[in-house]
Amino acid sequence: MGLMRKFEDLVENLVQGTFTRPFSIKEGELAAVVVQAMDDKWRDSGQLANEYTVSLSRRDYKALKPRIDDEQANAGPPHSDNERAATLVGRLQLSLRDAAYRKYHQTFSSFPSVFFEENPRLGNGQVRVLAEVVAIQAQQAGPGTVAPDPMVEATRAMTPEEAQWLARQAPQPSRPQPAGALPPAWLTLLRPQRGKPMQITQQTMHIGRNQTNDVVVNDKRVSRYHAEIRYEHGQFMLYDLGSTNGVGINGVLTRQAVPLKNGDLIGVGDYVFVFQRR
Repeated sequence: MGLMRKFEDLVENLVQGTFTRPFSIKEGELAAVVVQAMDDKWRDSGQLANEYTVSLSRRDYKALKPRIDDEQANAGPPHSDNERAATLVGRLQLSLRDAAYRKYHQTFSSFPSVFFEENPRLGNGQVRVLAEVVAIQAQQAGPGTVAPDPMVEATRAMTPEEAQWLARQAPQPSRPQPAGALPPAWLTLLRPQRGKPMQITQQTMHIGRNQTNDVVVNDKRVSRYHAEIRYEHGQFMLYDLGSTNGVGINGVLTRQAVPLKNGDLIGVGDYVFVFQRR
């Protein structure tokens, strides 16, 4: 049970209930195993798996399937975290999202898929989870589909609720920074070629195609004045300046203000930068 206790703080606000017999697995334990599968995939490949196949014993699957079918039939497509938390699959998805951001400062390009299947070789109470990186097109076709290029993930627009959730993850400074004092932070170009780290020494760093910007990005998809990194209230924030194509943060397209954490990836057109701070 040590593994399950390890994730207790992660799932306690999302998965409180237990299943009635004959299903022999607590919901929090199920979430912990799914998150562990995400961790294992990240450790092995440096990628976030976006498809999770949960294998259960014949009895456990038979006991769980009516509940899953009923939730899918009555819940409809979720439009908010509250609606998603009304279903088992939705709560597992929220657990994965929260764990990915808290542990690795990564966000999914869309909520990961979670499927259940029967495995007659498993005993009651046993769970096996297969975590895979599947291209979006193949993922929509269902589990088991082979993707032509699993490295390709489409970006999507970040919802206001997701932006608010990200903002809530920003750490609060222990004491206010003096005016004009910035903690050490850098922006480094990763793609299309690696560049030298550029230290952020001003309250605002301007990014865009115009030559007057602090970071000039020579890309037709980039607006003349595309984005800014501002240091506000002890936190570096990324702002889109009404650009045509938006700004990417860890693969998610956003037009909302987003707090930056060490290791976050910023996408501007075809250019990708990494933000680092001490």
